[in-house]
Amino acid sequence: MNTGRRTEGQKFISDVMWIGASQGLMSLTGLVVLPALAKGYSTQTYGVWSQMVVTVTLLSISILTIQFDSATVRFLAAEDDKEKRRRAFGTMLWPILALNCLMFAISLILGRNLAALLFDDSQYAGLVHLVFLWASMVAIFHFSLSYLRARRKIKSFACIRLASSISRMLLIVLLALTGFDFYWLVVGVIAVEALFVAVVLAMIVMETGWPIFGRAGLKGYVTYSAPLLPGSVLAWVISASNRFFITHFLDISQTGIYSASSVLGGMVGLLSWPIGMVLFPTLSRLWEQRDLLGVKSYFQHSLNLF
Repeated sequence: MNTGRRTEGQKFISDVMWIGASQGLMSLTGLVVLPALAKGYSTQTYGVWSQMVVTVTLLSISILTIQFDSATVRFLAAEDDKEKRRRAFGTMLWPILALNCLMFAISLILGRNLAALLFDDSQYAGLVHLVFLWASMVAIFHFSLSYLRARRKIKSFACIRLASSISRMLLIVLLALTGFDFYWLVVGVIAVEALFVAVVLAMIVMETGWPIFGRAGLKGYVTYSAPLLPGSVLAWVISASNRFFITHFLDISQTGIYSASSVLGGMVGLLSWPIGMVLFPTLSRLWEQRDLLGVKSYFQHSLNLF
């Protein structure tokens, strides 16, 4: 019993280290991308890029996943039945795909209006369509990765995220420094996201089979996820909405300058993020197993570690 507990604890620490190392390297890729974009494009273009990134973050992480990524970790962390996992994943995946298609259609219809809102200039309507397509790819990628996180395949989770980040970095640096049009740089980033979406979905299909939609369990997933949506959106408002005020009251160039500083300051999140990423699926599994002492122990040691 004690040996099992110790082994679980060792895996927890190992997983935290994997997440921390990969996230640290991913942060370094951001420091490489920043000067490449600043050198290859104007401050105004970097401001546009920053607005696109924060909008993609809002749409993909807070809205387009319907918070089903959290539901995946909560309900599948302790599910050992492969067929039940397949049905549960499909039940959540297909509504996400439907919502993403709907939002992209809206972007096609209201492109100029949304461009005025996001960039204070309707001439960027073409980029608005790319923003929504990019957000869709990130949302599906994020949701698919949550399955690996739920199954505690943290090494695969960390390595795929790192490989995706490095691939984007190399593409951005190459296109920015060779003078490619900014529009095609964004298209390239979306293509990279789509590639890694295909990789993760292929891994899941190989393990469980093709995900199919079913109503069974959907109400429970929605009941769990819906209350998380306002909190996620408000967290984004606190961390990123100031860029919209800067864009409209000053200009998009000032947004670029502010965003560059924000990227550097945000690296403090490296201290807490790895623990939380590993703690959630671990606690979910222990909770379903009614191991309340284990839940208490992991909470206590995680707070001490932090």
